[in-house]
Amino acid sequence: MKLPVLTLLSFCACACWASPQPGAPANFGIVRFASPDGSPTNDGLTPATPLSVGAALAQANASMIIKLLPGTYPSIEITRPGTRLVSQPKWAAVVVGSPGVDGIWADPGVANVTLDGLQVAQSSGDGIKLQGPNCTVRNCWVHDSIANGVSVRGQNMTFLERNLVESNGTGGTGHGLNLSGTNCFVRGNVIRNNQGWGVQVYEAPPFSSAGFQVYENLLYGNSFGLTIWSPAGQTNCVFNNTVVSAGNACLKFDYGTVFLTNNILSVASSSSPVSSIDGTILVPDFNVYNVPNVPAGPHDLVAANLGFVNPAAGLYWISAASPALGAANPGVVPPVDFFGKGQTLVTDIGAFQYSPGQAADTRVLDPSGAQGADYWMPQISTNNSPIIVGQPQSVTISAGQSASFSVRAVGDAPLSYQWTFNGVPVGANSSSYSRANCTTDDDGGQVRVTVGNAFGSPRSAAASLSVNPAGTVYYVSPNGSDSNTGLSPSSPWTLKKGISNLAPDVTVMMLPGSYPGPVTVYQVAGAPGHPATLKSQVKWGAVVANSPGYGVGLGFTPYVSYFVLDGLCISNSLTSDGVGFAGHHNTVRNCWIVGNYMQGVNASNAGCSNNIIERNLIEGNGTIAASDPSNIHYHGIYLSGPNNIVRNNVIRNNCVGFGLQYYTSYSGMVQNNTVVYGNLIYGHTNAFGVTIWSAIDGGTAPGSNCLFGNTIADGVSLYYGSCGLTNNIILPSVGHPSLPVYVSSSSPASVQQDYNMSSFAFSGGTHNVVTNYLGLVNPDAGLYWLTADSPARNAASPSMVPAVDFFGNLQPAATDLGSFQYNSALTGDSRNLTAVSGVLNYWALP
Repeated sequence: MKLPVLTLLSFCACACWASPQPGAPANFGIVRFASPDGSPTNDGLTPATPLSVGAALAQANASMIIKLLPGTYPSIEITRPGTRLVSQPKWAAVVVGSPGVDGIWADPGVANVTLDGLQVAQSSGDGIKLQGPNCTVRNCWVHDSIANGVSVRGQNMTFLERNLVESNGTGGTGHGLNLSGTNCFVRGNVIRNNQGWGVQVYEAPPFSSAGFQVYENLLYGNSFGLTIWSPAGQTNCVFNNTVVSAGNACLKFDYGTVFLTNNILSVASSSSPVSSIDGTILVPDFNVYNVPNVPAGPHDLVAANLGFVNPAAGLYWISAASPALGAANPGVVPPVDFFGKGQTLVTDIGAFQYSPGQAADTRVLDPSGAQGADYWMPQISTNNSPIIVGQPQSVTISAGQSASFSVRAVGDAPLSYQWTFNGVPVGANSSSYSRANCTTDDDGGQVRVTVGNAFGSPRSAAASLSVNPAGTVYYVSPNGSDSNTGLSPSSPWTLKKGISNLAPDVTVMMLPGSYPGPVTVYQVAGAPGHPATLKSQVKWGAVVANSPGYGVGLGFTPYVSYFVLDGLCISNSLTSDGVGFAGHHNTVRNCWIVGNYMQGVNASNAGCSNNIIERNLIEGNGTIAASDPSNIHYHGIYLSGPNNIVRNNVIRNNCVGFGLQYYTSYSGMVQNNTVVYGNLIYGHTNAFGVTIWSAIDGGTAPGSNCLFGNTIADGVSLYYGSCGLTNNIILPSVGHPSLPVYVSSSSPASVQQDYNMSSFAFSGGTHNVVTNYLGLVNPDAGLYWLTADSPARNAASPSMVPAVDFFGNLQPAATDLGSFQYNSALTGDSRNLTAVSGVLNYWALP
């Protein structure tokens, strides 16, 4: 059973997140100094007259602080309640365990013990073992113990905070923290490189472990992360931690209820980061994982690159590019941050709220060296420029409604705000922006804001505006029911019933999940100006995979027209195309079409015209028929008919044919007036990136088409008709290594080309650029962005301007050749362009 989010938030506010400080004696007026060579006859009132440790401990009470001076001490036994040991300075009092005993231990039932700032090393048993309630271990460095670093079993109100606990255990056993009890707090610790679990909370029945609050901790390098065994009916909370595990799980829970919020969880294996067994009630949300986790909350994120500054050095601070930035549940606020400072606002997931100073801290986290890092004394930034702590969020509305966006930023006042919509300045100088009376022309618009002050002006990430056609929205899901209303995500129909209700101004919204194929739309779906839409609620979240025929098909009798297919993942259709349709005024946008047997998109039938294919990732489609291995006829996009638009797609690695083939075999159809712009096309080693056959059914009556502002790594071939070829970067194909543009001699085409760039010469054109240095960021990784010194910079014809750039922003001027206008943010983007799990979105700047 999952508890609803409302219950989680209510619980956060009233119970689990309340974190008292450990109780302090009424009077700390008594101080006694002790040292390894102190004397029981000294008074202990000054560092010059220290007591022996034994004499000091014999006087210990709740009103006394015993300050241990620098030096090496044997194991310490504590027998008196209220004993308080403090190292002066921190980690300078070193307790090296005596043979056969723990480093520091308290006798059973000894309560209210406080250990502050001690270093405990090389103990024969546990580094620290406490056996009474209301005990505190803070600011200590506990390392290289044979057993556990810190052990507190079966006690109430234990506080473990701001400790460095590392390299404890031997032979695969021994944990960083070995705990049990009730109402205990583990916060702000670094727990690393221990043989067993970083934190184990466990006690065999009939004892109970309940009311644990584990927050703001960094765990890494341990064999496993954190485990909590809690009886059914008991509740524990794990929030705002960063846990990196080399084992099978970062977190493992047995029985009980666990609230899991605002954590960064990274697991080395392919298993789930979180394991919950034996009937555990797990309530996860607002976490970020490096691999998918089941179960997961509605606001959880999955990102292959978690955006740590330098994990190899233990610098798990989040960078300005981390997906954890601004993604936290603000209702879950630990009372103190990792560094022990009070905090009233949490904006980021993980143990560390982002700060420029922390992200610039390159110290290796080794406390043993002369310049050793003290985790709890972070560098202080002198950068007062704004920091965006809450990014604008994407909005989905219906036509005619208003859309509102907001940003949260901190920095030196006054702060200024400049909003843009598709790159055009809009809105007032405010932290919020509202766009009224939106239309379907606004669909896919990108909203950003630049926040400025005297020290800097960072720009936000892009938020998308999705505008569904005015009219009814029906929801469908893989486990929907025809007896539901279909009018809300909580009452979805089956996909079949949703499609049967498609009509002008109707959107069928597919909730995330796997849908069996083929998915077929039979009827005339829309009307001029009033399309019907089949849309994934979460981009690439609705998956049509392993269909025995085509993935998604639009019917032929009559043709389906005025239809929009938006945001689906369509993969591995076993015998046919990913998407197949005829008709006119249809749109395929924002889809990931991958690994299908034949074409990725096939719109090559009679009746195709005025269609739009935009912002899709089309890759790995096509296979070689065993009967004809030389036949090249399965393509990324197979298109025919007049007045089509192909723009801003990534078309790559389609196995057999062309990236885009524009051709027909239907009698009387003119291949005319199609424009192809803003596309990135590469990886088609068996054929050309683009081929255009522009004529009437293989005849000589010419058509005219345009190919501009593309980056094409596999050459262009042209047959018949005329083609305008402008502002492209075109690399030759494997089959024609010295011809970036191949014009058939037997079926000659007229080519008007200029302002293109290649490594081999073009025929004709006075402004073409021929160079061996193209200035692409990293083509081997698919990063065909321009570098700052690319010869494609400022070389474009200003008269051929795509209406929108590759990212969907309005583009009043084109200055550079190729798909991508130069952008300094893109030149620093080193992500490998993989779409697995939807990690990378090509159409959002990093």
